[in-house]
Amino acid sequence: GRISGFAAAMSASAVLARSLSASIATIVIGFSYKSTAFSTANDAIVEFRDTGTAQCGLGITSGGLLFAFRSTVGTILATASQALTLGVEYFIEVKATIADAGGLFEVRLNGDTTPILSFTGDTKQTANASLNEYRFTTPTGGQMTLDDHYALDTSGGAPLNDYLGDVHFQTLFPNGAGNYTQWTPNGAASNFQCVDEVPPNDDTDYVSSNTAGQKDTYALQNTTGTLSTVYTVVARALARKTTGSLEQFRNLIRSGGVDSAGANKTLTTAYLYYAHNYPLNPNGSVAWTQAAVDALEAGQEVV
Repeated sequence: GRISGFAAAMSASAVLARSLSASIATIVIGFSYKSTAFSTANDAIVEFRDTGTAQCGLGITSGGLLFAFRSTVGTILATASQALTLGVEYFIEVKATIADAGGLFEVRLNGDTTPILSFTGDTKQTANASLNEYRFTTPTGGQMTLDDHYALDTSGGAPLNDYLGDVHFQTLFPNGAGNYTQWTPNGAASNFQCVDEVPPNDDTDYVSSNTAGQKDTYALQNTTGTLSTVYTVVARALARKTTGSLEQFRNLIRSGGVDSAGANKTLTTAYLYYAHNYPLNPNGSVAWTQAAVDALEAGQEVV
């Protein structure tokens, strides 16, 4: 990864896509980007799409210049004057509003609040002034690495509704028993030891339960460094069901003795990741502090 952990290494013509649960007019995304080989021609890095069609996007030239485009890389809206260098990590933030005359496409670099690229005008290709998917695409013949990616719907509450600046994600894995040990450990001596592998080992060891209301939580690793701001905590679990009936669970965190469960998640028979976002500490509905994150427990509950 850029600072620690893992990153997504994407080879030529690879695609990493995210479908949105609803169409939105404006999106802000940030991501760490490093290229080890530019394409031989103008090509896309990010596309903001409506029902499979690119409304607009961010591209890069063979010389490393970022540019905004509408529909395809052949329709360039604006080009940055500063070229990127191969092998160097950059934190890129893009804000896009899909509209005709009132469209916006803006790019910031490395947390600087002054855009390196700004366009106002037509950013819409389809009949809809919105997007319901965005996707990263590796330029043909290129190589790139992505890390520390966020995406925001600007209709949300501050501060998670606009640029965050150069941010970093830390992933904290279980390292001890939590307040609840109600699920059954399989393949390891204790519950937390069944869910602490990196990467996950699926059915080699795991915890299980089919009793509604049963909870399992785990102490987590501490954060590293000094964190000036904690924007959010995301609880994430890898899970599946082993029956043919409806099975549900929900993510769970425990902070200062206060439990907070996420939305119900319906399981499939295949392992999938399920997550819930906690922008506020449920212990008082206040902003997170580094100390509160370090004392946090995370786990899950059967519904």
